[in-house]
Amino acid sequence: MTQPAQTKTYYAMALDPIHVGTGGYRLGRVDNSIAREPGTNLPKLPGTGLSGACRAYSAMVTDRYNWQENGKIYSCAGQGQEDAQRNKAGHCGRHTCPVCVAFGFARDRSGFQGLAQFADVRLLFFPVHSLAGPVWVTCPAVLQDAGLTVNSEPAGNQIRLGTGLAAANNRLNLGWLMLQAEETSFQIQSANLPVPDEILQRSVLVPNKLFAQIVNDNLEVRTSVSINPETGAAEDGALFTYEAIPRSTVFWFPITYLAPQFFTINGQTPSPQENGQPTTVQTVVEKGLTQFEHLGIGGMNTRGMGRLKIFLPEQGG
Repeated sequence: MTQPAQTKTYYAMALDPIHVGTGGYRLGRVDNSIAREPGTNLPKLPGTGLSGACRAYSAMVTDRYNWQENGKIYSCAGQGQEDAQRNKAGHCGRHTCPVCVAFGFARDRSGFQGLAQFADVRLLFFPVHSLAGPVWVTCPAVLQDAGLTVNSEPAGNQIRLGTGLAAANNRLNLGWLMLQAEETSFQIQSANLPVPDEILQRSVLVPNKLFAQIVNDNLEVRTSVSINPETGAAEDGALFTYEAIPRSTVFWFPITYLAPQFFTINGQTPSPQENGQPTTVQTVVEKGLTQFEHLGIGGMNTRGMGRLKIFLPEQGG
């Protein structure tokens, strides 16, 4: 029996600090804060930002970013707004377009939601400095949400260390916080976790109640200032601070792929094609995902931020 949908889990690692802002200033530790989950207060990368960037990158790779036909210029990236003055026709909205089928489109009074449904990108392993060198912090709840399990959990306010870590006197600091480490190490029960072994071996399992505190206390905070192009000096009153998720953070996120035979576009079953050959929605999406390690996500890209390496699962299954 054909399943109406299939969900694939992806893992990613930050190659640069990543700043996905909330769109404004706030009173607090920094001027420009990053997006967070309301319930846990953990940083995240919103699925809308991931989907929008992936759409643009997929359109670039499949030559649907700006293309012409019959004197009209189509762009299957972005919001697809028509602009008669610039002779732009927006999204093509065809049932064979790999980008419009995968990500949806809006034309006139009609539209299509797209066959790829993106969820938020969530933390899995978070880097923290310690006396034993860099370690990557996680907790049972985060692992469970990602579909992973551990052989045991720490008791009370104690922590458990990965197999490649050793703590003097069974105590280890995570930033400014010193915690007692249990003698028993922990291992993640998964054979398909595409995370570097060094991160897994140097990981630290902390109690659920401490994870958000440790993460938010160890985010990267930068200070920037606008430069006056005439004087080459800092603009008066233009100093601002912003936070970012640090480099080498490991994330996970699911993408749900809907079966095309359950949908229609202008009365026809979606059947994406690339260069006249049939393709799949997953293939189109993953071509866009591979570009994040070059083009990045979020803001401050010109300030050395945003690159994200996404590990692709095996096709099919």
